[in-house]
Amino acid sequence: RQRQVCIRERVQLWSKELRRIQASVVPKHGKVAYANAIELSKKNIDNYLPVINCRDCGGTAWIGFAQEDGRIAVPDLKAFYNEYFAYRPSNDLVVLQPCDVDATPDGANNAIEWFCNRCMKGQTVASFDPGECNCPECGTQRIPMTVHALELVAGGRKHYRCPFCAGEQSLAIVGLRATGQIGVMLTQLSGDGFNDDDKCIVFSDSVQDASYRASAFNSRTWRFALRNSAMDYVRSEHKNGATLAEYLNSQNEFYRGRYGDGSEYIVRFIAPNMTWMREYELALAGEPGGTGRARLLDWIGKRLRLESLLEFGLRSRVGRTLEKSGCATLSFDEQKLDAVARNVEERCQNELGIDSAAIRHADWIHIVAEFLDLLRSNGAFYDITYDRYLANDGNKYMLANGPSTKVWWMPNLYAEGLPQFLSDRPAMRRGSFDTFDSKSYRALADRYCSDSAFLGEIERDLLTVVRDECVHAGFVNQQQYPSRMQPRTVYELSETECRVSADVSQLVCDTCGRGYSCATQNLEAWQGARCVTSRCAGRLTANTDETSALELSYYGKLYLAEPAPRIHAAEHTGLLTGKERTALEQQFKSSGRKPGAANVLACTPTLEMGIDIGDLSTVILSSIPPAQAQYIQ
Repeated sequence: RQRQVCIRERVQLWSKELRRIQASVVPKHGKVAYANAIELSKKNIDNYLPVINCRDCGGTAWIGFAQEDGRIAVPDLKAFYNEYFAYRPSNDLVVLQPCDVDATPDGANNAIEWFCNRCMKGQTVASFDPGECNCPECGTQRIPMTVHALELVAGGRKHYRCPFCAGEQSLAIVGLRATGQIGVMLTQLSGDGFNDDDKCIVFSDSVQDASYRASAFNSRTWRFALRNSAMDYVRSEHKNGATLAEYLNSQNEFYRGRYGDGSEYIVRFIAPNMTWMREYELALAGEPGGTGRARLLDWIGKRLRLESLLEFGLRSRVGRTLEKSGCATLSFDEQKLDAVARNVEERCQNELGIDSAAIRHADWIHIVAEFLDLLRSNGAFYDITYDRYLANDGNKYMLANGPSTKVWWMPNLYAEGLPQFLSDRPAMRRGSFDTFDSKSYRALADRYCSDSAFLGEIERDLLTVVRDECVHAGFVNQQQYPSRMQPRTVYELSETECRVSADVSQLVCDTCGRGYSCATQNLEAWQGARCVTSRCAGRLTANTDETSALELSYYGKLYLAEPAPRIHAAEHTGLLTGKERTALEQQFKSSGRKPGAANVLACTPTLEMGIDIGDLSTVILSSIPPAQAQYIQ
């Protein structure tokens, strides 16, 4: 930036909106063809289906309606989207994934069938007989498939459970709309050190689109600013290796010291669903705080604590997170892990009769590490944030934002994804607590027990030993909650025994290719562990070309850079008065902008005529302009 510019260039990036995406149905090792439904011919469209993907386990599959004649199809894409996003407990949606001919049914909501990708019909079978592979109607060689019913997560929340890993907020339809794509572009532009101008104009065709996009850009880019600030905190305060408790208890003090207790701190860290508050409006205007300023500062601090718990726990594998980008995750003391694994192995051999023929000696540390990681990824931390929720027997409304709870800083977790705590009693309300009878805990024991004779009741006994030894070592806290409905014991990760690690290793399953992350300090406890994907017999490996490709290193570089300005998008349309538009334009062009000033304008063509945009270097057209003259402008 100190050198003279010797060349200026203009770069145009044309990007296609990937909406209404469907994919051809092919065998397991076939090549999938993706296409926009609008571009498919009438001849081909019947043989294409929408695709879902789990952002946690990577599981990908076709989805469609199960029809009465045995066909699985989507005759009307609009009706499919209406049904999918209605989130009905009872629906006709099924998930198809190709498999090997030795596959067997797994669970009540799973079947296997021969599927013809020409007739789009399936035939459910108990086992695959190669002699029956040809379609009786058209003679086409059929594909062995697993078929899963699509289930809602418990508690009536608007999420589907992943049929492959049981994730509760990670399933999404494959595709990309313009608003989401532009939101990603804006975070990259603001965080890139080579971009010395963080301002941008986004043109839309209609007032409604511009208004919606301004709000969407603010909400969808907020967590980028949080992750960027989190790594600044880790670096500046030497928090690599600090306990999670130390990290949580000191982060807000650091942020308020770095940004001050006034407007800059508020506008950088306030959550999108809190910007309706009067004190935020005063901060934006640069006016002195009113009587509610101290309360707002306290609420922002509580929200930051919760967001950190989610980033290291419940949401650690969903999206462009610190863990997946190789920036930070949680670790456990390796010597304590080894000691717990030895104690668990000895007790299980002596008390339960599980010898090395049933579970290998090297697998005991994997079992302990996966047990602790299951608590972590379920968000089961012993933290003051969850006291009311647990004391009220997992009442989801205790994590709600609104007048019923008088808690205005919460992000409505009951709708997005609840933490799942381990308990000695089943949940009174669906989706509040796990027990050792829950699918995820049973699967943990099943993955490592090679002798099926040990399965069943022994699963709970084995996991009880693991849990008790983790409690004894201090990894897990055991708390009694005298609920009004029924007293229960809840098991939660101790924040003083989890440590923040800025050294993250990536692992990959040697069979299905699913990616995993762990702290490098715990790499020995994870290398060779079983893959958690249903019916996959693979084990995890590290330091391969595949694991290098897994790390989102580009985002890691953005998060590790100096904190970038937060995206503050504003609507600039004909709905604003002339005075409001002029004030917004002056604010946008100003070089000495105050905290919270708009750095992104979501506009309609009202901004086209004769406005000096100064040193603006980036413009995004969210659709193709209707005429050449408008494009040139």
